[in-house]
Parts: sequence; structure tokens; C-alpha cells
Amino acid sequence: LLPLKPPLRVLVVMANPAGLKPLDLEKERQGIEQAWGHKAGVEVDFLDTATIQELSQKLDEADYHVLHYMGHGGFDPKQGAGALAMEKEDGKMDLLDGRTLGIMLHDESSIRLVFLNACDTGKLGNLAGQDPFAGVATALVMAGVPAVVAMQFPISDKAAIAFAETFYKCIAAASPVDYAVAEARKAIYSGAQPEWATP
Repeated sequence: LLPLKPPLRVLVVMANPAGLKPLDLEKERQGIEQAWGHKAGVEVDFLDTATIQELSQKLDEADYHVLHYMGHGGFDPKQGAGALAMEKEDGKMDLLDGRTLGIMLHDESSIRLVFLNACDTGKLGNLAGQDPFAGVATALVMAGVPAVVAMQFPISDKAAIAFAETFYKCIAAASPVDYAVAEARKAIYSGAQPEWATP
């Protein structure tokens, strides 16, 4: 158990760079607001301008306990490395690799959980000679983040939203992370399209 001094602070990064498939980030935002919005002792900040510089500045401003990223993720199988699709000032894509994010979070001792609601953020390199810790989630674990929730395969927008809504409802009810993940998997279970195994 990692104690924290209230309020619980959540930073939500909403990244939807131009040139990539548009995501329904507003619906996911509403789910997070419904789960946390009326909870005493919880503060949720949204980073609408999802540049790497804005994220760095926001992390310097407050001691956040949860970092939630919603957007696109990717994994280069040849390089065996993963990245998040952030935004440049002009709205175009700016990749933030797992190691760089790990460096950004390494000294953020208040961070208890990072939730990467993006495709392939939990993927690992499996070719000889590749760094097994170059995926986004593994890089964060190596940087000392106590808990990371990520997607090991592509996930549909609908499933990503439903998973996040159920996950945060459980967390808001003081459930452990592993229980919240299990319940959120049930929420997206479908025999026809087994996305429940993606988180």
C-alpha cells in the first residue's frame, strides 16, 4: 500500500493529433468525470493541448497520483519500441517514446498509476537483440511507476471507452487495480470480438 495525502489528483491527457483516425475522446472524458466528478477529495485536470512540453509543465505544477493517457499508441516491431501519439503546437503528431516518458515520470514520486488507453502500449519486442523494456508500459515500470494499465493489442474506440468507464468506477469505489481491471475486462467481453484480453 502506497499512502497518499488527499486530494487524489488525476491528470488526463487527451491527444488526438491531425492525420490519425479521430477518436471519441469526449465520451471517455465524460466517463472519467462521472466516476470522479462528485467524489470528495478527488481533483481531475484535463490536458486538452497534448504537447510533450505542456505535459511536462503540468507534471511540474502539481503532485499527480494518476496519469491517464487517451489517444493513439504504436509499436515498431523492427525496433521493438513503443510510443504515444502526442501533438505538436500545429496539431500534428509528435511521438513520445516509452523511455522518454519514463524519464519524465522517474522523479514524480507521487505517481501511483499510469493508465495508457491506447493501442499497443503494453506490447513487448520479441526479436533477438531487442530491449524487452522498450515498450511504453514496460519502460514506465522500469522507471519506477508502481502500476501501469496498458493495451497489448489494438483496441476499438468503443471498447477503450467502456473499459475506462468501468475501471474508474471501481477505482473510485476504492477497489484494487487488479480487481478494477478484471471488472473492466468483463464490461468489454464479447465472444465475437474478444477484446477483453487486450488490457
